[in-house]
Amino acid sequence: CCPGCADSVYQRIQGNNPDGTRNPEYEDLLDVENMIDYMILNFYVGNGDWPGRNWWVGRNRDDGDGFQFYPWDTETALSGLNTDCTGVNSAVARPYAALRANARFRMRFADHVHRHFFNGGALYVNPENPDWDPAHPENNQPAARFAALADLIEQAIVGESARWGDQLTNTPYTRDEHWARQRDSLLTSYFPQRSEIVLEQFRNAGLYPHVDAPVFSHPGGRVDPGFELSLSATTGTIYYTVDGADPIMPVQIEELSRTTLVTSKSPKKALVPSAANGGNALGSAWHTAGGVDDLAWLSGTRGVGYDTGTDYDALIGVDVEGPMRGVVSSVFIRIPFHLDADRVEQLNFMTLRMRYDDGFVAYLNGVPIASQNAPATIQWNSAATAGHDDSAAVQFSSLDVSKFVNALQPGQNLLAIHGLNVSTGSSDFLIDVEVVVGERQVIGEQPTALEYVGPIVLSDTTTIKARAFDGFEWSALSEASFSVDVAR
Repeated sequence: CCPGCADSVYQRIQGNNPDGTRNPEYEDLLDVENMIDYMILNFYVGNGDWPGRNWWVGRNRDDGDGFQFYPWDTETALSGLNTDCTGVNSAVARPYAALRANARFRMRFADHVHRHFFNGGALYVNPENPDWDPAHPENNQPAARFAALADLIEQAIVGESARWGDQLTNTPYTRDEHWARQRDSLLTSYFPQRSEIVLEQFRNAGLYPHVDAPVFSHPGGRVDPGFELSLSATTGTIYYTVDGADPIMPVQIEELSRTTLVTSKSPKKALVPSAANGGNALGSAWHTAGGVDDLAWLSGTRGVGYDTGTDYDALIGVDVEGPMRGVVSSVFIRIPFHLDADRVEQLNFMTLRMRYDDGFVAYLNGVPIASQNAPATIQWNSAATAGHDDSAAVQFSSLDVSKFVNALQPGQNLLAIHGLNVSTGSSDFLIDVEVVVGERQVIGEQPTALEYVGPIVLSDTTTIKARAFDGFEWSALSEASFSVDVAR
């Protein structure tokens, strides 16, 4: 979908004109705010029985409301610590998958993520004290709510175990021997780690910026007149507003140069690892140039994969069906390329373009730069954590990996891809890749928000909204309201 088309669709389904103003002639088809929170919830719990089924949507036609989304029958959840569902694009997830092409939607999604994962939000976990401690529930918000709900139903579980405990086993499940054990495991193992894992999945999926949002020295609430609010950011320049407007400013990026270093037709080597060929013992050596002898590896151009049907046939140049299907879910791919020494210092952006079914981890000269549907700890025979629909797999997904541009080196470089299929029995598999680099500069309008240069003195009730900007990427929104007690 072209950027202009994505912008038009994004506004149209909300009943807006292309510039975002309301058009009374258009019907509001989608409650975007509700849908984002619905998706974040399902991603966090790793809902494995969804999106193909177990969902409800509804709308109030009389008031012209857009469709809202409701969780239902979500018992297949909270089971996989590293489950990554961000690539879903079927059934009830289709609106989300289509809107991901729109930059405004991605930023709106990021703002919701920041609201829920930081500053005491619904999915906030204190990175310095993530472990569940009933004496300090504020350090782990999802665990705190889960523990409170578990306490409410603890007695009722006895009756539930009597009714359902022997449904799937001859030895009945009981509250104390099974339910309580699972409850405690979630509190001590799942909830302390899950928020950080999902946040990184959002970053990898382009749904949360790599630029950290500004941090406020005070979370908001009542303050004395003249209170000085400080803002800080790990990188970039902070822009803020005091009038309720979003500080994101209209900027234009001028592209000065662009080079495709790796194309689909670039020569590549592939190895389906096994104990017989020693692939199980390569460790990380195959990620780097010269790390292994790949002379005997499969070689060719275009994509690496197989298809028992015909959907991927035109894209595949290195067929790995024989050693892979029914045997192992991983394949190692090495793509060498050259970069002129006089170009290295000029480059400030890099895009990884991937066709993939079902997941991958990408390495540039041994540095991991991107992943999709990959387990947190990857092994030589790992499988993808989720599927990637065939209709999406044949399209290039663009991932901004500009923060790794310094991993490029003069002369010979190596792009290595650990391709992942969702299962050994899958009927198809595909990895096809391109790398685009170049130089950009910011042009256009000056900031409409205020640049933060020192403490903000609060003399009246104020809402502060702030973002950091590193020259090419905006952070998510930080926001707090302050009530100034002028009578004191």
